[in-house]
Amino acid sequence: MKIIKIKFKNINNLKGEHEAIRFDQDPLASAGIFAITGPTGSGKSTLLDVITLSLFNRIPRYNRGISKKEIESLGSVVTHHTNDAFASVEYEIKGNRFTSEWKVSKNRHGKFKDYEMFLYDSSGKPIDLKKSEVPAKNEELIGLEYNQFIKSILLSQGQFSKFLQADQNERGQLLENITGTSIYRKIGKKVFEKQKDFKQKLETKKEILANFQTLKDEEIKLIKQELAEATKLKSILDEKLKILSNNIQVKKDLKSTTLTIEQLQSTAQSLKLKQEKFSPKQSKLKIHNKLAPIKDDIALYIDADQNRLATNKNLNEYQAQMAIARTGLKQSLSSMSSLCKTNVDKENFMQIMRDFENEIIALDKDLDNCKSKGLEIRERIGKQSEHYKYSLDHNPQLAIEFLENKISQRKIDLKNANISTKANSEEIKETLKKQKEIYDQVLLIKHDLDQIVELNATNLNAQKKLTEQQNIITEKTPIKDKSEKLIKSLSDQITLLEKSKENAIKIASLEEHRKTLIDGEACPLCGSLEHPYSIHQPEEDQQKINNQITIIKSEINQQDIELKNLIKTLSTSEASIKIIKTNLLENQQKINEIQQSLDKKTRVIKNKTEIDNREIENTIKNLGIKINQLEDAVNAIEELRRSADLKDLFQNLKTELNKYQEIKNLRFSKFEGDKIGPITNKIQNDFQKFSESITRLDEAIEIESKDLNRALDSLEKHKIKLQPKLESLGFNSIDEMNENFLSEEEANKLLAEENILTKSWTQNETKLKSEAEKLNLLISKDKQKERNLEELLKEYKLEEKQRDQLSELIGQKNNQLNIDKENKNNQKSQLKEIESLAKEVDKWSLMTQIIGDATGNKFANFSQGLTLQNLLVYANQRLTKLSDRYLLDIPVDGGPLRVMDQYQGNSHRSVSTLSGGESFLISLALALSLSDMASRNVSIESLFIDEGFGTLDQETLDIAMNTLEKLQTESQKMVGVISHVEALKERIAVQIKLEKNAQGFSNIQVVQN
Repeated sequence: MKIIKIKFKNINNLKGEHEAIRFDQDPLASAGIFAITGPTGSGKSTLLDVITLSLFNRIPRYNRGISKKEIESLGSVVTHHTNDAFASVEYEIKGNRFTSEWKVSKNRHGKFKDYEMFLYDSSGKPIDLKKSEVPAKNEELIGLEYNQFIKSILLSQGQFSKFLQADQNERGQLLENITGTSIYRKIGKKVFEKQKDFKQKLETKKEILANFQTLKDEEIKLIKQELAEATKLKSILDEKLKILSNNIQVKKDLKSTTLTIEQLQSTAQSLKLKQEKFSPKQSKLKIHNKLAPIKDDIALYIDADQNRLATNKNLNEYQAQMAIARTGLKQSLSSMSSLCKTNVDKENFMQIMRDFENEIIALDKDLDNCKSKGLEIRERIGKQSEHYKYSLDHNPQLAIEFLENKISQRKIDLKNANISTKANSEEIKETLKKQKEIYDQVLLIKHDLDQIVELNATNLNAQKKLTEQQNIITEKTPIKDKSEKLIKSLSDQITLLEKSKENAIKIASLEEHRKTLIDGEACPLCGSLEHPYSIHQPEEDQQKINNQITIIKSEINQQDIELKNLIKTLSTSEASIKIIKTNLLENQQKINEIQQSLDKKTRVIKNKTEIDNREIENTIKNLGIKINQLEDAVNAIEELRRSADLKDLFQNLKTELNKYQEIKNLRFSKFEGDKIGPITNKIQNDFQKFSESITRLDEAIEIESKDLNRALDSLEKHKIKLQPKLESLGFNSIDEMNENFLSEEEANKLLAEENILTKSWTQNETKLKSEAEKLNLLISKDKQKERNLEELLKEYKLEEKQRDQLSELIGQKNNQLNIDKENKNNQKSQLKEIESLAKEVDKWSLMTQIIGDATGNKFANFSQGLTLQNLLVYANQRLTKLSDRYLLDIPVDGGPLRVMDQYQGNSHRSVSTLSGGESFLISLALALSLSDMASRNVSIESLFIDEGFGTLDQETLDIAMNTLEKLQTESQKMVGVISHVEALKERIAVQIKLEKNAQGFSNIQVVQN
C-alpha cells in the first residue's frame, strides 16, 4: 500500500484549502526519506490525521469515530470559525489507485451537518457505497483494518519506550494495546464466566430438586382409600338430591299453575267487560249492514256531494290568489317607479327598466377602470418605495408635498458637495470602493501597529517581572545555602549526642558488674587488679541528653520547613524566569513577524496614497470622512432620482382619484345600491310573475264556476234517486242515513275489533281448561303433600352443601395425587438437567484451570508470552541489521525485558541499563517489527514515524538517521519522519515544512535544502 497524495481544507489549525501534497512527484518521490517539520502545535501530526480521517473516519488521538457531535464537543478536527472541511487521500494498492474522501459542513443555522464519505476508483468514478460502508471498503482494499493500519504505517515510538521498561502486567497491557490482541483476555474472562454461570445454574437446579416433595406409598394408599369412601358417599347424596330436586320442581309447578289459572280467570272478567262496552258499536255495525243493498247508490250520492265541496273550495282559493296577484302587480309598478324616479305602467315597464339598468352599469364600469388604474399606479409606487428609505403617506397630496421637499433638500446637499445632480452614480461608487479598500488596508496597518505596541508593553512588563524573579534568586540563594549548612551542623550534633547516649546506656548496663569487683582480683573484662570506679562511677544524665536531642530536632524541623519554602520559592522563580524568557523570545519573534507584515502592507498602501504611521489615526479619520461624503453623494443622487419618479406616480394617482370621485358622485346620485342587476331582476320577476298569475287565474275561475254548476246538478239527480230506497228501509231522510252510514274503513275496523274480542274469549277459555287439567295432574304427582316448598328447599341446601364438601375433598385428594405425579416427573427431568449441567461444569472448570480467571490475565499472559516471543523474533531480525551488539531476550520471573550483550560474552542485563541511543535503536526495531507483523500479507510502501527524537543527543541522533537511511535503502519504502529537532531537519534534505502565522494558523511548503 502506497500513499500517493493528500489534500485537505480546514483541518485543526491548518486553516483554508491547501495545495495537494504529492508523494509521487519530486522532490518527495525521489527523496526516499523526508521530514515533516515545524514548531510544536503547528499541525505536523494533523497531516497523519488527514490520512486516517479520509480512510476510516478515525483519528489516533480519539477512541471513536468522528461525528458532528464529536466535532462540536471536542472543539477540534474542524478549524474554529469555519463552515466546512474536507480530507482526501489517494493511495495505490496492487497497481490500482483509489481516492477516499471525508467531508463535513454547517447548515444555515450554523450547526454541523452529519459528515459524508466517498470512495472513487482510478477513473474518478464514485463507487456506490453508503458513507458507513467506505471505511470497511478501504480496509478490504488495503488489507489492513484501522488498528493494524496505525501500527503498520503510522508508528509512534513512545509506546515502545514504555514497553521496554514495563513489568509483566503493564507490559501485557501495552502489548495488547500495541498488537490489538485483547481478544485473549476476553476469552479467558469469558471461560471463567461460563464456568461460573454453569456452576450457578447447577446449584440452582439442586436447590429446586431439594424443594420437590413426594408422597410415600403408605400416604398414597391412605389418600386413595379416603378418595373411594368420599366418592361412594357423594354418589348416595347425588341420588338423594335428584329425588329432592324432582319434588321441589313439582311444588314450583303447582304454585306456577295455580297462579296462571287465577290470571286467566281475571282475563275472562276483563273480556266480559270489553264485550259489554262494545255492544253500542255492534248495534251500529248491524244498521250499517242493513244499508248494504243500496250502498252503490249511497256511494254515488256521497261522491257527487264531495265533488261539489271540492269544486267550491277550488273556486274560493282561485279568487283569493287573484286578489294577491293584483296587489303584487301594483307593488311591482310602484317599486320600479321609485327606482327609476319616473312614472312606470304595465306598457312601458320593460323599456324604462332597461334604459336605467344600462346607465348604472356604464357608470360602474367607468369606476372599475379608474380603480384598476389607481391600483396599478399604487403597485408601481410600492415597488419604487421598496428601495426608498422614507415612509410615504398614502394621501397623494401629502406624499407629493413630502417628495418635493426631499427633492429640494437633496439638490441643496449635492450643491454643497460640489456634485452635479446629473453626476454618474456608478463613477462615484467606483471611487467609493477604492477609498474603502484603502481604508481597510490602513486599518490592518493600524492593527499591526497596535499589536507591536501591545507586545512591546507586554515585553516591558515581562522584563520587570524577570528582574524581580532574578532578584529573588539572588536574595534567597545565600539564605538557602546557610540553612542547609545549619541543618547539617545540627544533624552532626544529634549524631554526637546519640553516641553519648549509647555510651551512657552501655555504662549503665555494667553497673551490676562493678558492684561485684574486689580489689586484688582481676576484672573479667579488662583483667585489672585495681578497680577505682567500683565505688564511685561517672554517670551521664540520659534525660538531659534526650532533652538536648529533642530541642535540636525541633530546630532542625523548623529549619527544614524554612528550607523547603526557600527551595519552593526558588523553583517557582526559576520556572517563572524560564517561562518569561520563552514568552519574551516568542513575543519578539511575533513582533518581527508583524513588523515584516507591516512593512509589506505599508509598501503596498504607499502605491495608492501617502501615509505616515505616526499620523495613522488622522489618516483613518480623514478617510472615514471622505468615504461618508461619497456615500452621502451616492445616496443623494439615488434618492433624488427615486423621489422624482415617485412624485410623477403620485401626481398620476391624484388625477385618477379625482376622476373616480366625480363618477362615483354621479352614479350614487342615480342609484345608491351596490349592484343594479339583482334589484331590477327581482322587480322584473315579480312584475312578470304577477302578470302571468292574473291571466292564468282569470281562466281558472271561469272553468271552476262552470264545474260547480255541473256538480250541483249531479247531486240533485242522485238525491232524487236515493230518497225512495231509504224510505223503504225505514230511514226518514238522507241526514238520518248519514248519521248511521259507515265508511268501509270504519266498518272493517269495527268488524276486526269484534273478531278480536270473540277470538280472545275463545283462547282464554281454552287455556283455562288446559291449566285446570295440568293442576289436577300435578296434584297427583305431589308425593309429599304434607311438606311445603320452603322445607324441601332448606333440606336440599343442607344436602347440597354436604355434597359440595365431599366434592372439594375428592378434588383435594385427586390434586394431591396429581401434584405428586407431576413432582416425580419433574424430579426425573431435573436429574437429567443436573447430570447435563454437571458435565458442562466439569468441562468449563477444566478450561478455567487451563486458561480462565476473573480478570482474564491467565490466558492473556500466556498468549502475550507467545506474542512477545514472536515479536522478539521479528525485532531481533531487525536489530541485527541495525546493530551487531544486542539481541532482545524474554524476561525472567515477570520482570522487564532483557538484552543479550554480544560484546560482553553474551551476558544478559536489563534494558534499563541501556543508553538513550541504544534504547532508541531497540524501540525502533520493535516498532518496525510490529509493522512487519501487522502487515505480513500486505506490501507496505509508505511509513511515517511520529516523534521519538526530542530527547536524543547528537551522537544518538546520528545513529537514528543512519538507521532510518539504512531502513529506507533496504526496504525501498517511502519514510516520513515527524520531528521539531533542528539537527534532524538539517540531516534530511527534503521536508514538508509547517510555519505558524500571527493568527496561530499554519502554512505548508515542500522544500529541498
